[in-house]
Amino acid sequence: MKQHYPAQTSILYKGDKNDTDMFEILEYLDAYETVLVAVGAEKPKTHDFRDETGKGIATHIILERIPNRSEICPVVIAGRITLDRLQGQFDQMLGMYQREAKLDALNTIAVFRNVFPDEWVVSPANAPTSPRIVQEADGKQGIRGILDKGQIQIVHPQQTQDAQMALDRLERSQRLTGGIPAEFGGESGSNIRTARRGASVLSSAVDMPLQEYQEIFSQSMELENVRAVRIMKAYYGSKPSMFFMGGDGKVVSEDYKPNETFDTHFGYVKYPMPGSDVNAMIVSIGQRVGMGIMSNETARTMDPAIEDPTLEADRVEIEGLRKALLTGLEQQASQGSLDPSIIARIAKMKAQRHVTLEDAVAKIHEEMQQEQAEKAQAMQQQQPGETPGPEAQPGMAVSPDNPMQGGAPAGPAGQPSLQDLISQLHGGGAPGAGAPPMGGLAPAVAQAPAPAPAGV
Repeated sequence: MKQHYPAQTSILYKGDKNDTDMFEILEYLDAYETVLVAVGAEKPKTHDFRDETGKGIATHIILERIPNRSEICPVVIAGRITLDRLQGQFDQMLGMYQREAKLDALNTIAVFRNVFPDEWVVSPANAPTSPRIVQEADGKQGIRGILDKGQIQIVHPQQTQDAQMALDRLERSQRLTGGIPAEFGGESGSNIRTARRGASVLSSAVDMPLQEYQEIFSQSMELENVRAVRIMKAYYGSKPSMFFMGGDGKVVSEDYKPNETFDTHFGYVKYPMPGSDVNAMIVSIGQRVGMGIMSNETARTMDPAIEDPTLEADRVEIEGLRKALLTGLEQQASQGSLDPSIIARIAKMKAQRHVTLEDAVAKIHEEMQQEQAEKAQAMQQQQPGETPGPEAQPGMAVSPDNPMQGGAPAGPAGQPSLQDLISQLHGGGAPGAGAPPMGGLAPAVAQAPAPAPAGV
């Protein structure tokens, strides 16, 4: 205080405090200013004509006033909903804890007295003299006690179960008053047999308070966001401000200007399902999706385990396409329409480079196009004509020019089509000059019927 506020500290009453003692600092905030007030030491109630030179005279002093340019109170307090006054959830449990401590102390004393009972030296009936202890017994050192003309009687205090029963009742009252079920401590009721029943009992105890707290926090966060936007626009405005994200403090976005970024300070904060625990919420979301009344996109937004619903949707769709691609490659390989060498090249690329399936297929396709272009260029040196580029090559695709990937020869032809059979019948066997071209459509009537022989 002397270093930052020397003038104010010189008139603040310090009493017997030295330079290392602490002073109370009050901070007042509203929509117009922030005020720091220092509270001095307590003045003793003595005669006014006391000698305290150099200790100051002010009981409190204003250290600093800072105008609030955001014109809104920067403090938001999320309080509880109570009937008549502000109080914490566990404030009414203090008396029960104090009573429990007293009972536990008395029970501990009773147990201690029972472990070390009172011993009495009693003389026999009608004894003419009083008993006399010759030597005190000490069991730890093996010393036997000697008693003359008397006997020892040990009196154990009667210890009942009332204290333990009262402690158990207090514990139950504390759990009921504070809303802390036994399941929070890893215990379960004696009549609970299934996990569903335990979850139902726990839900009845904590869902309503959790829903209340989450709704209060959502309203509080809405007000906090409004204040954050107004503070940024009031103090920075058109100045570039850095945007940090993550625990490592790295800048993941360009500098932004608050006046350009924040068009409005309106915002809405909402919990997906207030009052529900994570397991019950996931089950409820899955049931709604299964019934068809909720979309997968809404379910991803509500699920707390999914941080980026848009990225998660892209990943799900990519995985579906990747699975379809894998299924297509497997079918082509099993049907023999895919060259085994291509399968080996894809598997080798994934094993060595650790790339995705689609990247491996695309890379192999480009390599095969390049190889086919090189082969065509080598053949073009012997035959005139223009050489097609790599992008015009079929690659892994099946085409009339490339019936098998990688330039493999086509397999044996299957059964002739009906069109070929008609052409062969009317052309005298194999397709000849009178036959329609291969791949074309056969005429509805090939030719007029031959005349019948004479006499028929």
